[in-house]
Amino acid sequence: MYAWRIGFLAIARRWWPIVALATGAGALLAYLYSSTVPPTYEAEAKLVVTAPGTDLGALQAATELAPTYAELVRSTRVLERTVQALDGRVTAADLRENVRGEWDQETRLLTVRARSRDPAVAVLTANALARQLVREASTKSPAPEAGEATPRTELGIVEPAADAVRVRPQSALLMRFGALAGLFLALALALLVELGRGTVRDEDDLAELTAGAVLGSVDGGLSRPADRELGEGAGRGGADSYRRLAERVVAAGGEEVPRGLLVFGAQGDTGSGTVAANLAAALAGRGMDVILADLDEKLEAVGLFAAGAGGTDGTQVERYGALRHGGIVLDRLALRSEDAPLLVVPRGGPPRSLDVAAARGLVEVLLAEADVVVLHSGPLPRSPRSLTLAHAADVTILVVRREHTRRDSVTSTLDSLDLARAKVVGTVLHTSRRRS
Repeated sequence: MYAWRIGFLAIARRWWPIVALATGAGALLAYLYSSTVPPTYEAEAKLVVTAPGTDLGALQAATELAPTYAELVRSTRVLERTVQALDGRVTAADLRENVRGEWDQETRLLTVRARSRDPAVAVLTANALARQLVREASTKSPAPEAGEATPRTELGIVEPAADAVRVRPQSALLMRFGALAGLFLALALALLVELGRGTVRDEDDLAELTAGAVLGSVDGGLSRPADRELGEGAGRGGADSYRRLAERVVAAGGEEVPRGLLVFGAQGDTGSGTVAANLAAALAGRGMDVILADLDEKLEAVGLFAAGAGGTDGTQVERYGALRHGGIVLDRLALRSEDAPLLVVPRGGPPRSLDVAAARGLVEVLLAEADVVVLHSGPLPRSPRSLTLAHAADVTILVVRREHTRRDSVTSTLDSLDLARAKVVGTVLHTSRRRS
């Protein structure tokens, strides 16, 4: 049997163009944004904190005071002296926001970083700050606490700033984030649409749910074989769609034409009676002796040929004889028309319960009277007997109405047929918006 469940691969095939477009658009928007933002550059100068001699206390003090020097980078005195050294190219307020000191305990290096929109100014600022820190260390060694004497330390520049690197905006990074944002937005949109799309919209939807087991689409309302034109009221296109359906059903049987066909809907108001009646008429038009047995409570299929099963409204339908199997009595109704199926309805309504043996016997009784028997029954929630009929029939056809039948109804019905080991030859999409 087919795997009926829809998977992520099917969703990906349907949405991949939009996902790809959204991903590319996100990257492009991020690039355009980065192109409009003025770049910022950063330069760095490296210093080392040492202590004269080899005194252990002095060496320890150098290590302890290094973080203090890192904080001094943003002190008011150092910033003001740096502004003076740069001849007013920057202000103390700007420096406070764009400079910082970092101490690396492992390498014992103090790094002074300065940012500016002008790479040359960033380099000058970093070197000026480094020189001011060296001057501060040479005049006075800062103490951790006021009044506490500490051994003198020395601060020296080991690597002055030579150039500045662009730190923002980082176009490549922004483009990656933009692409990811576009990707996630597209996936979220796809998920919302998929979750909100509860009904079958077209043959592609149905093919995804049934792994491609779709016999085609049909249209048309009333089917009146007595008028000699199949699908009257639906136009030539509706009649042709049922003829094509009959051809595909016959071809599905291979060398042997399926003789017992069950047609029913995945849920109520799918137009399964319309499909069963038109299919029976199309098969009869191929020169076969066809019985249309309507075992649904609503007698939808037979009702398309006559408003009343007995023909009391003047329709040219005549009752002739009955068929019996066990306690089931089936009335036969003949249409006064050539190439028309023989109508069969259960007297007193369809049986409430029907086991597999009874269903097989009923089909055999009907097949003794015709070449092909088209059985019509109701959806599983309303007519559980449809499962036993599906087990007894040669093939089963499931009818789905466009934009009416829910997707979960299709999958649950097909799962039930799978468990019943019914041979599902395919599904039919009924495209008419009219209630049958």
